[in-house]
Amino acid sequence: MTKEIDFYFDFISPYAYLAYKKIQSLPKDIKINYKPILLGGLHNLQGITAPAFIKPKLKHMISAVSYTHLTLPTTPYV
Repeated sequence: MTKEIDFYFDFISPYAYLAYKKIQSLPKDIKINYKPILLGGLHNLQGITAPAFIKPKLKHMISAVSYTHLTLPTTPYV
């Protein structure tokens, strides 16, 4: 039985990029189903302001993504 993962992502999301980099190190027998979404569209449907447009949240997001990127292990999953 083939293992599959549905990966929903928005091209503009820094978190999606970090997740994509981790997914690349998964075992090759796992099938990845890439499913692009428009997160901004979902925010608009729900009347949510995206974190990137709220200054304190943007500052935290930049800090968190930078930290995560710097501490991200470079070794693949086993």
